[in-house]
Amino acid sequence: NNAKMSLKRYFAGLLIGLIYFTTLQDTAAQSLSRVSSGLDIGTGFRQYELAPSFLYYQNLSNARARWLQIGWGIRGAGYYRNVSTVMTAPSNVPGNDSILPGRVSSTGISFLVGFNIKTRHFDIGANADLVSLAFGRNGPVLYRIADPSAAEDSIAVLHNQKVDAGSRNLNALPWVWKQNNGFGEAYVRIWLHQRFGLKLGYMIGRAAYRTHKPLNNGRRYFGSEYGMPYAAISIPIFN
Repeated sequence: NNAKMSLKRYFAGLLIGLIYFTTLQDTAAQSLSRVSSGLDIGTGFRQYELAPSFLYYQNLSNARARWLQIGWGIRGAGYYRNVSTVMTAPSNVPGNDSILPGRVSSTGISFLVGFNIKTRHFDIGANADLVSLAFGRNGPVLYRIADPSAAEDSIAVLHNQKVDAGSRNLNALPWVWKQNNGFGEAYVRIWLHQRFGLKLGYMIGRAAYRTHKPLNNGRRYFGSEYGMPYAAISIPIFN
């Protein structure tokens, strides 16, 4: 629940920044006053978990408020967990069926939006994935039915048995729909030099798997949440 609320706060912040940015614009020409771009190369890390990423971003500032930036980016990222993880079915469906992968593996590319508050030596901001493609390890996972007695006989026999599943491929709005891969991050970027900086932050995301065949009540998608600190090297791109 805390991770879910944090993702919603990130998105609320993005919307507030976008609305404020829009209200500052007098003309289209003013909105094109300044564009900055760069690369972030780093990883999220926690015991048994790793989330490396490569981010290209562009930020646009308004002529009347250069400190406030709205941006977009393309991120290549992975999420890898080396211990068993409980992934649950959607919460709006009765019951709490789940799958347990022995380990989680997901790699993909996403399109994201974000906002950034820029000073001379620091950037403070947040971003979140909008849509993504993800690929990961396919294999057997342990399936558990919340109430086997209420399931069809052909499904009930799968309780505590292995079924085939893998990373969900097509994903959208992971901070809204639980059974989607993707993440958001809050960060501070410290510019140690004109040509490089250090980015520190915290990332909250979701990992989602899809079973190869429908299970109880037609369920195929299961997900779990994660959170971890993040560090990266930042490299500006001068236009």
